[in-house]
Amino acid sequence: MESVDLCALVQELLLLLEPLAQEQGVCLLMPSESLPPVHARTDRNRVRQVLLNILSNAIKYNRRGGTVTVVLREAGDQVELELADTGIGMSAEQLQGLFEPFNRLGREGSGIEGTGIGMALTRRLVELLDGSMSVNGEPNVGTCVRVRLPQAQHGRHAAATIPAVRPAEAAPAKPTDVEGPRGRVLYV
Repeated sequence: MESVDLCALVQELLLLLEPLAQEQGVCLLMPSESLPPVHARTDRNRVRQVLLNILSNAIKYNRRGGTVTVVLREAGDQVELELADTGIGMSAEQLQGLFEPFNRLGREGSGIEGTGIGMALTRRLVELLDGSMSVNGEPNVGTCVRVRLPQAQHGRHAAATIPAVRPAEAAPAKPTDVEGPRGRVLYV
């Protein structure tokens, strides 16, 4: 966990996703009031994954000529990222199933790539980062995703250091008396 400048991270991701947005005919916007540095206390790589998934969905499920707008704001001791699109939106029923793994919300035959696990994983990552996530939308109007993360303490922008356990301090391995099959597991 470290202090992460979310404005800089969002700008980096918007540049990364610009080719996809152009291909889809979608405009990416970040209003000027979102430009001052806003720091969250989070894991940069995990929050990058979260934002990348939300932004790519906002582009994929948008319409030609649509927009994706990102607004950052401080909200008490938290930072809020609001990612809104003018895409196809979701019904109340679809919103209820949004976080169910492998649920494509009836868009399996839409030609839009996906497996239906992105938002379930995204919400879980946000929760592991001590944050929260909410989604609302309306069919043919768009979707708005709000992610809240803990705000970094003012003036504290360096990564926190966590003391590492040296091998000599690690607990000794305990021998097992269990006989039985042994093997390896490969998790991909």
